[in-house]
Amino acid sequence: MAVYYNRKIIHMAAGGVVAALVPFLFDSWIYPLVIGLILTVFTAVPHATGKHMDFMQTKENWNDVKFTLM
Repeated sequence: MAVYYNRKIIHMAAGGVVAALVPFLFDSWIYPLVIGLILTVFTAVPHATGKHMDFMQTKENWNDVKFTLM
């Protein structure tokens, strides 16, 4: 249950707050794209290796990877 709440907090912080700040923090769209791709790899590797980040990832649920890619 705590994993569910932690994921929701991460979604709100990463999705809402960061998306609102992007136009003010970056001059080019390339920097957010590269950062998003790095975060996608950072969240995909634990799924691929089976060593999940227990505070936010659940087994066989790749939605956190899709979220960072989007």
